[in-house]
Amino acid sequence: MGRRLRLLIATASVLLLFYQSADQPAVAEGATAHEYWAFYVSYDPESRTSLIQHLSQIDVVVPNYFGIEGDGTLVDSDDPAIDALIVKDKKRLLPLVQNRVRYADLSPVLSNADIRKQVVGRIVTATARHGYDGITLDLEGVLPADRQALTSFVQDLAAALHQQAKMLAVAVPATSGDLTTGWAGAFDYRAVAVVADRVILMAYGYRTASSTQPGPISPLPWIRQVSEYAHTRIPSDHLVLGIGVWGYDWNLTRPGRASTLRYSQTSRMIDQNGGSVDVDTANASVSYRYRLNDQDHQIWFENVATIRQKIALAEEEGDVGVAFWRLGQEPPGIWDALRGTTKADFAIPGGWFFSETGGGSGLGYRVTDDAEARFWTEFRRLGGVATLGYPSSRRYVGGDGFTYQAFQRGILQWRPELGVAVLANTFEQLSDIGWDSRLDAMGIPLPIRDDGSGGDWNRARQIRLGWLINPAIAAAFYANPNPAAISSWDAGRSIQLYGLPSSLPRKSGPFIVQRFQRISLQLWVEDVPGMPPKGSVVGILGGDLAKQAGLIPPAAASPELP
Repeated sequence: MGRRLRLLIATASVLLLFYQSADQPAVAEGATAHEYWAFYVSYDPESRTSLIQHLSQIDVVVPNYFGIEGDGTLVDSDDPAIDALIVKDKKRLLPLVQNRVRYADLSPVLSNADIRKQVVGRIVTATARHGYDGITLDLEGVLPADRQALTSFVQDLAAALHQQAKMLAVAVPATSGDLTTGWAGAFDYRAVAVVADRVILMAYGYRTASSTQPGPISPLPWIRQVSEYAHTRIPSDHLVLGIGVWGYDWNLTRPGRASTLRYSQTSRMIDQNGGSVDVDTANASVSYRYRLNDQDHQIWFENVATIRQKIALAEEEGDVGVAFWRLGQEPPGIWDALRGTTKADFAIPGGWFFSETGGGSGLGYRVTDDAEARFWTEFRRLGGVATLGYPSSRRYVGGDGFTYQAFQRGILQWRPELGVAVLANTFEQLSDIGWDSRLDAMGIPLPIRDDGSGGDWNRARQIRLGWLINPAIAAAFYANPNPAAISSWDAGRSIQLYGLPSSLPRKSGPFIVQRFQRISLQLWVEDVPGMPPKGSVVGILGGDLAKQAGLIPPAAASPELP
């Protein structure tokens, strides 16, 4: 087997990304290998209710059972009834061990070898006595000067638990750098990750109840920043992204400490006071303003879609799972969304919302008709998903003043003077930015620079249509993409939709590809597991390639909330 053939077959899985059929969504809804961790607090009846109702959808439960005192005493608040429920449902049980004292009062527990040994022994004994799968350690308010002592404590605890075949998870504060001061200064990510089975990145609390300026509690750009740093120190198969699900209510008239709200409380506020919420897609958060007793308030909170954006980030980064702080505060719809039981696509005013290209997060893109452009009508007229694939961008205005929207197989350009949408010359644009060598490596032929027409359009049309020498590709090119909506079709319309051929067909391993100005068609001539059946002609996803190449403005490429 030649080197080029091996390369093409090896990249077949990549090329699979460049086609989709109408009945094969880009992302299987709800498909994920992530662990779902959930913190349970015994002092909140709604937390207990949520645990009981949604235990089947949780993989690891973390109840708040243990507290460490300054003298090394371990306060045990185990609840056998809750334990029995978790064990019966065959979920992992890793209760929380927290410190009841902070800073200087906590130092002896970490730095005094005798006290540290006693505390470790008590934790391991309790773990064995209650039959837990392990422990989740959450020490907060640690002096930066105790950094090495904290690392030693984690190492000792991990070794002792592992001797008993028990797990250790460690919660760490979020930071974007290796700090030696402040709230995160005591935590050596790399040292913790070496011995812990899981590291939970507490990527919440960018704003707290004492923050004077209202805003997103855990803005997505900040989560991405701290996550990216964490990945330089913690392996993905150890890292669990902590996601906060609560809200804060700030009094704007009389500034002070914000009130913490669970989702059900926020929902009641909206029902009682009316008005609408504002969705901040860039920060993946939601805000709501209302007036009560002549005072203005603003709530920032999370809903199903914003939480799914954060789950999508964890999936994108390859994290082993996500952890919710905490049960009882979350929007109830998140549980259906986690397991993919929510409706993926749905009608919206003037069009349709598609979530297939939203990264499995519940986000996606809308295709609509309005006074500016009728993309929804044109999308359906041209064959919908079968011809163009799913939308992969929002609308945007190009440098030429035309309005565009990208789809997987191409980019639609609205032509107001014609009252229709046409595909942009995507593959010519890719040539213009120097992508031909990359496309060639994918099996997409290089364009023929001189067709011999001397610039005469009619001659070019005749010559280039003569390049359609493969019967299957030619049939696909000339076919009416939607006979139910388009009564007549001819070569002129095919050219308007796909552009003229810009190469001859070329066999590249298990397929034959011909390149056009606006699309590339791929005929599979061999059966390859996981690939389209032999004889299939599919459109390579030129729109996705354009997006990958940076031809789509970043703001338009970003998925939006339903």
